[in-house]
Amino acid sequence: MKLQKILLSSVLLVGCMSCSEEFLEVKRNISQVVPYRSEDFRAILDYTSVMNVASSHELGAMGSDEFYLTEDRWEIIKSNYQKQGYIWADNPFGESDVPDWNNAYYRILHANLCIDACLKEDGKRLREKDWQDVYGNAMFIRAWNYYQLAQEFVPPLTADNAWEKLGLPIRTDYDITLAAPRSTIEETYQAILKDSRIAASYLPLSALVKYRPNRPAAYALLSKTYLQMQNYPKAKDYADSCLQLQSELLDFNVIDASPTYPFAGTHDKNPEIMFLTNMDNIPVTTRSRIDMDGELLNLYEEGDLRRDIYYAPLSGKTVFKGSYRGNPQYFTGLAVDEIYLIRAESNLRTGNLQDALGDLNWLRKHRIDALTYEELISSDETEILNWIIEEKRKELVFRGTRWEDLRRWNQFPSLQKTIRRELNGIVYELKPNSNKYTWPIPFNEIEQGKLEQNPR
Repeated sequence: MKLQKILLSSVLLVGCMSCSEEFLEVKRNISQVVPYRSEDFRAILDYTSVMNVASSHELGAMGSDEFYLTEDRWEIIKSNYQKQGYIWADNPFGESDVPDWNNAYYRILHANLCIDACLKEDGKRLREKDWQDVYGNAMFIRAWNYYQLAQEFVPPLTADNAWEKLGLPIRTDYDITLAAPRSTIEETYQAILKDSRIAASYLPLSALVKYRPNRPAAYALLSKTYLQMQNYPKAKDYADSCLQLQSELLDFNVIDASPTYPFAGTHDKNPEIMFLTNMDNIPVTTRSRIDMDGELLNLYEEGDLRRDIYYAPLSGKTVFKGSYRGNPQYFTGLAVDEIYLIRAESNLRTGNLQDALGDLNWLRKHRIDALTYEELISSDETEILNWIIEEKRKELVFRGTRWEDLRRWNQFPSLQKTIRRELNGIVYELKPNSNKYTWPIPFNEIEQGKLEQNPR
């Protein structure tokens, strides 16, 4: 992270911000340079250009198997880290900045500033609802960003590496001059769980706007975290808690597939969205360059409405247009459809096969043409699991979830997959459980923080 950028933003953010989203209507007040009131810290968290945009999913998106690049389109990418990241190079970043790392810790810094303010006066501020809302939101933001960092810069959690391998530097203070050594993987995940639980106890049942998290979003994050920990009973419990509060699915039978972006202008009304973030429209994943993976496209059965809602032909390629963000930026937030799929897998893993099928079929009923829809029926655990895996791949395209799923599923021999890319006659492979599923810590962090680097 660049010190000058962070210090300047931390001091002046509230005083000179102008939110890109009109709903906030925050007025510029040059005299207000030091946040003090609850509304000042609310404004920091509502600064969507920092808190909701450029989510830390770039590396996972460019490294997974949802799309490919032809040689000519790969060659003209100017960003070396994106070119090298696409082929999982040994040293993909060199000494350049890494947006996923910087942006996440940038948001964590501002969350820590807000958390510290909420805890002033011996916690008396938390007796007031406005401060409670700020506190819950800030705790969620911190947990959410640590979760994203863990999926890219921390090895997948297994039963035998939780206390042995290194996790993230856990920063709980907004003073960036304080050293933060790397924690263990277990400590990283426990920090995410702790913050998420606190967030759930303070967040409202529903938020004023989708850019703010609500209580279902906190439960969703807990469910996702426990899924990565392979604690399926807990993942199911929190999926239940989430869906008890927010469970409505869009019926794709009434979605018009013809627009360039079928979900344009609807994110604020989309009942599935619990928390809205999006990834930057970076060159390596932009519509003008990508072609969707053929194996993925072949998964869609006859009558699956997502085939036309999610994809469109463009210059001889097939591109993705189905982002819930409703524009070229990919939605990477939390939504109800993902939680149904998490609960389906958790039910299956805990022996509740018919409940797993129930969740799977309920989602499919909202995605398949009503004239051709048929329920999936089976009592075979392996068959149902494969259906869930395929459904998750078809449903959550460019959500940032595919990378974390590959990391987790590769731990099961029957679910392992090798990803291959060929450029200029050279075949690059990402093999199951490769160290390359964990991206390197940025060079400047290694140098300044004296951190141990991830093996590559």
